[in-house]
Amino acid sequence: MNLSDLMRYMAEKHGAVVNIEAIHPAFYNRENLKLAPDQYLHHGSYCLYAKLRGDFSICIENKRRSVKAAQDGKIHFGLCPNGVWDLACPALVGGKPAAVVYFGHFQTPERSLTIFPSGRFSGKLPQLDPSKIPELSRAAEFVAEFIRIEVDCFIRGGGLDAKRHDDLFYAENSSRFIDSKYRENITLKELATTLNMNPNYLGALLKRHYGKTFREMLNQRRVEEAKVYLTLHRSRNISKIAILCGFNDSNYFSVVFKRLTGMMPSAWRVLQTARESQIK
Repeated sequence: MNLSDLMRYMAEKHGAVVNIEAIHPAFYNRENLKLAPDQYLHHGSYCLYAKLRGDFSICIENKRRSVKAAQDGKIHFGLCPNGVWDLACPALVGGKPAAVVYFGHFQTPERSLTIFPSGRFSGKLPQLDPSKIPELSRAAEFVAEFIRIEVDCFIRGGGLDAKRHDDLFYAENSSRFIDSKYRENITLKELATTLNMNPNYLGALLKRHYGKTFREMLNQRRVEEAKVYLTLHRSRNISKIAILCGFNDSNYFSVVFKRLTGMMPSAWRVLQTARESQIK
């Protein structure tokens, strides 16, 4: 069983949303640690609702705080700023967090969905049974131990020793890094630090391998995600879609989108709607 399958199993068994904040570079290399795109995010129904309302920056900041708190190696749980109960379990390797495992997406009796900051939510979250918290903690710790073992195997196998890997290794790891963090304000320097490389050398490697700079690769991934939102959420404000996909400025998003697709986001949305109408 790989980590992705283990998380799906745990989510179904405990009725929770399970996701990972990947920190160690082993996540971008080890087959057993590769995750589906949604498993890097809080992807529960309310979380998606809040993000589509433009509350994504709140979620990012809260996750940063939880990752910082994870350095003490202890399990933390409680309500996020939007009122959803979550449990965070760090997976420490060498005294540092290799990942943070999240189990949650529960509603607590004292916090009604109707008073969440994002307004009225028409869905329904499962109620948290406090007696189940020890069970959720054990499940999260089990996932964390799986991660610790895989990361340890990665380190014992040479880790990121440049003498043991070719350009393809670093190119593929860079692509996976972008896939997992494109919604965040990531930089080439951050990627280079993760891969233990010189930023200038890594930038040249990506240009040589993919024919694109790091920024071009990042923007391409963000635009591909934006296409999905523009198609599935046709009434959604384009500026909010830009934020959801990692663009801090909607004007810059439109410029990048047109550069890569040949049309503005609004025009692309109209075209997709027209094409679907013709198919029907």
